[in-house]
Amino acid sequence: MRRASDAKFTLSPGPRLALFFCAAFASFFSMAWGGEVRVVEGNSHDHVVIEASDANADEVLAVLAAYFQFAVERSARPAQPVRFSGRLQGSLDQLLERILRHEGHIIVRSAEAQAGISRVLLFEAKGGAPASGVVDALAALKAKLQLKQPLQSGEPGK
Repeated sequence: MRRASDAKFTLSPGPRLALFFCAAFASFFSMAWGGEVRVVEGNSHDHVVIEASDANADEVLAVLAAYFQFAVERSARPAQPVRFSGRLQGSLDQLLERILRHEGHIIVRSAEAQAGISRVLLFEAKGGAPASGVVDALAALKAKLQLKQPLQSGEPGK
C-alpha cells in the first residue's frame, strides 16, 4: 500500500518548460519594476539620508512623502524615468530638487506641515507644457492660497 507521502511529483516536459518561463518572466519583471528605497537618517528635514537601489523618482518620492507626511500628485508618467542607486543625503529640499531636476514640478509649502511641505505636484518633464488638469488644479490652488502672480517688469524683449 502506497502512502501519499511516498508519491513523487513530476511534470511532463511541456508544463515544466512553461513553469520555467513563468518563473523567469516574473523574476525579470520584478527586477525591472521595483526598486528599493529606505530612509537611513531623517530626524529632521534639515538632514536626511536615504539609500536607494534601482529606484525611480516615484518610488523615492513615495518613501519621502510617507516619512515626512506630504502628498504627491502626478498628472503624467515620465517619458524616460530616471533611476537612483546609492546614498542620497542633504536637506529635504536639496533631495527633492535633486530627485525632481528632470521633472516639471511644484512644491507647495505650508507652515502647518511637518516638514514645511504639504504636497509635491508633478507634471510633464521640463520643456513640455503641463497637462490642462494640472494647470486647472494649480489655478484653483493659487486662488485658494491667494497667491499673487509675480509682476513682470520691463518692456517686451528685456
